[in-house]
This record gives sequence, C-alpha cells and structure tokens, in this order.
Amino acid sequence: MENNRKNTRSARSSFKQRFAQKLDMPSNAFGGAQIELISNREAAVEGCLGVLEYNENEIALNLGDVTVTFSGSNLKMKCMTSTATVIEGNISSLQFK
Repeated sequence: MENNRKNTRSARSSFKQRFAQKLDMPSNAFGGAQIELISNREAAVEGCLGVLEYNENEIALNLGDVTVTFSGSNLKMKCMTSTATVIEGNISSLQFK
C-alpha cells in the first residue's frame, strides 16, 4: 500500500511539472518550495512544512521532498507562517538533503 501512495504522489508531481512546463511556468508553480536569497543576510522560504533544527548556527527546514539546512552565524527566524519563513543572519551555506 505504501508503494502505491508513493507512485501516486510521484505521478501527480510529474504531471504538475510537465503541465507547468507546457504553460512555460516554473516547475514549482503548482506546489513545492521556493527560496529567495537577499545577499547572504536574509532568506525567504515558501513551502516550508516545519522546522527540524533551530539554533544560532543552523536552521533546518522540512520542504516536503527535501530538507534544506542554512548554516552561518547569528541565524534567527524573523517571522514564520504555516507555509513560509524568513531567516536572518550571516548565511554562509545552504545544504539540500
């Protein structure tokens, strides 16, 4: 049953990506995460499903299919809604898993 769910999710995701491509839209136009960096001082993340780790040197976010970890110094979450967050501080790297 679990494999059936994964296949269905994968087929839906693939359809959304193909549909967006046909309409000449970004592949994440119908869901998914989007990250906007403003220099190395601020990151706006849309599509955030939760916070996995939070301290002044690392913030890890659940983006559904992937986890993104911001590393740096003096990191803090400026604001957070149910699907978005803004991270401030000295961002030195991003890692996707």
